[in-house]
Amino acid sequence: MLVFLRDQGVEAVERGWDAIGLFGVHRLAGAVRADACGAIILLYPRTVVAISANEFVTERAGVRQTHRDVPNRAESVPLWNFRSY
Repeated sequence: MLVFLRDQGVEAVERGWDAIGLFGVHRLAGAVRADACGAIILLYPRTVVAISANEFVTERAGVRQTHRDVPNRAESVPLWNFRSY
């Protein structure tokens, strides 16, 4: 996460990515619910090779994968607001 923020964080924000889109997790289940997770939560161990307004393209071992904005935004909170109950 820190490498991404250092190298591509400004670009992501300039393209419109926000806290939920980058750091979102499900408000009750955390990262267990991938449909509520932001792009950075799903990033490791991949490398971001392209960023657009609504997609990240990542790569690992020559395989590319596209991640789109959080499909379940209404159930997401930024990681730092997550509380396990």
